[in-house]
Amino acid sequence: MRGAAEGAAPASVFADAIVAAATDHGTPVHTLVGEGAEAAVDMAVKVLFRRLAPQFVQHAQTLAGPRPGAAPE
Repeated sequence: MRGAAEGAAPASVFADAIVAAATDHGTPVHTLVGEGAEAAVDMAVKVLFRRLAPQFVQHAQTLAGPRPGAAPE
């Protein structure tokens, strides 16, 4: 977690976002804060997808059977 905070926006930026979210009922549940937040989330989603995709396919195959044309394991 310490490495993830390197280059992050100052704490005051996050504090301002928290106060705004608490006082403005129109604030979305998930709000990206700071420069690079969108890129960081996109990267995390890609890494997580690559890591979990094989497990998802395996689970789906237990429910629906192997993919058509898939080589048997």
